[in-house]
Amino acid sequence: MESALVVTSWFEDLKSELGISGVSQVWCDHPAWYFWVNHAPGVYLLALTGVDLRVVDNREILSAAFVIKCYPYPEHSLFSLFAARERELVQSTAFDKTHSPAFEARKNIPDDLFNVAAFSLCTDRDHCFNTFSFESFDRLIAFSSSDKERIERDVPGITVGYPLFDTLVCMLMHCEKQGPARIRLYRSPGFECLADRAAACWQPSDLATGYHLVVDCTGVGNHGSERVPDILPELYHAAGASLLYDQVFSGNHFHFGEMEQRLPVGLNPKWWKMAEAIHTCQLASSCGCH
Repeated sequence: MESALVVTSWFEDLKSELGISGVSQVWCDHPAWYFWVNHAPGVYLLALTGVDLRVVDNREILSAAFVIKCYPYPEHSLFSLFAARERELVQSTAFDKTHSPAFEARKNIPDDLFNVAAFSLCTDRDHCFNTFSFESFDRLIAFSSSDKERIERDVPGITVGYPLFDTLVCMLMHCEKQGPARIRLYRSPGFECLADRAAACWQPSDLATGYHLVVDCTGVGNHGSERVPDILPELYHAAGASLLYDQVFSGNHFHFGEMEQRLPVGLNPKWWKMAEAIHTCQLASSCGCH
């Protein structure tokens, strides 16, 4: 991830095509970055939450899990759907002029605020494949525990988090020079949260639906003879999960059909185009010296 961000920073025309107006590393005890994405509902934080090593088909698989947070812009139409505490914070001195948390205030912002989605990245040690996934709910809904009729938060997680995921996939496809080889979309039962408690209480809900988008692509170590392994078999066995879409692609080609138009989580033809895009480096030397 970090190497892709560094490479992207060398190409101003690439950043413009990706719609990235800014990226800033967060100085903390784990990898994290702020993203300013054009036409997004707010400033994003992508932060590592865990890493894992597993063996699948006699292959060591490395995976990294990230949380996606969104600090909404007060002028955006979705701002009112965030919790009152979230709206108060982004309009307070806890946030600086970049609309990201001020350095001194970061530790005072509860971890359970501003969460909108999850992102994961998996690869093998030989870099023969990469898998990127995006997971959220169509409604991240929270009710008051004292008044079940009062909605405290009703954020459309898919809508809010997807612009960052879309940008990340475009960026990673460009760096890998490979378009998606397979895409799957899963649907799962939703949950709702009872707020106003010391510890949030989550329970099943018919008001929300979960979606998990999985994008597989071959890596630079794959010379065309190996398939991308199924490294997320648990999705097939998740309680109540169902497979909505499963399509294999070849030759960096994507044909947008009726099935793709009906998907609740969109696929971007640009993911394939970015794999073949050529951009001019703005640096005078590879080390960054002008």
